[in-house]
Amino acid sequence: MDRYFVSFAWALTVLTGIGCELLPTDYHESLLFMGLILGGVFAYATILGNVYAIIHSHGQEERTFRKHVDNILGYMDFRYVDNPELRTRIISTTACGSGPAAITRMACCSSCRARSGWKCSTA
Repeated sequence: MDRYFVSFAWALTVLTGIGCELLPTDYHESLLFMGLILGGVFAYATILGNVYAIIHSHGQEERTFRKHVDNILGYMDFRYVDNPELRTRIISTTACGSGPAAITRMACCSSCRARSGWKCSTA
């Protein structure tokens, strides 16, 4: 049993990139050493996972908002809404009044301008 424990401690230090400069000398040091290594690996994985989730959720909000704007513009095209003033009012009140504030300005200014003729007030 002791050989497996020492082998596991050695493999953990080598595979995590810590190296073999500081090796534990007894059972309790090995146990603490492996616990700290595994805790560090799990903390690193948790941080990376949370950063990925934040980035992914931000992209999802933007895609949902752009889909909403495209649906409104498609409906106006389907109903032959050709009046630029009316298209501007519909886009500014319907699409640009919803969604997160940071995405709203960016998405309206980039998506709606070309298809609706809307002039962005911040540009």
